[in-house]
Amino acid sequence: MDERITFIQGDESLQVEIKAKRNWLLIFLFSLVALGWLSGSLIKLYQMFIDTNSSGQSAGIGELAAWLVFGLIFAYLTSWLVFGKEIIKFTPEIVSLKRDILGLGKAKIYQLQDLAGFRREKYKGSRFSLAYSLEIWGVAGGSLAFDYKGRTHRFGLLLTERDLQNIIKQAKPYLKDKVVKGKN
Repeated sequence: MDERITFIQGDESLQVEIKAKRNWLLIFLFSLVALGWLSGSLIKLYQMFIDTNSSGQSAGIGELAAWLVFGLIFAYLTSWLVFGKEIIKFTPEIVSLKRDILGLGKAKIYQLQDLAGFRREKYKGSRFSLAYSLEIWGVAGGSLAFDYKGRTHRFGLLLTERDLQNIIKQAKPYLKDKVVKGKN
């Protein structure tokens, strides 16, 4: 089994922790982008507030805001790749999903009575979409899914077939009749 996955068995619960798959090339590239972003931000701040000979200070605020958004996105992506993990908790009443970076992240709670169709699921959309790219990078999507109140929720990023089978096997006692037969 993959060392990315940890099973923590409680009295009446199962917690599955899946560390983000490390892609060292992306981490290196995102770190370079972050350094460029930081350099550009510092230069822009210097031009706006210290360099009195610089023109276009009003345009600089919009530019600085765009730099900030861009930088925060890359900071999130890099943090996810280095420190991120998915935490899935199964109890007799609920399933909770949490994307965690250094203890930060909000758990989404799903009542087991309203959950249906727990299954393996591959991405079905266009290979040219943003959603597909994010799934390949290990940032969004997932290999496991269930339906809840008319919407499909996916989790379990970049799992191997063996890991999928092991998670489904461990979770079955908590999911009762919610596992789709033939797809697992």
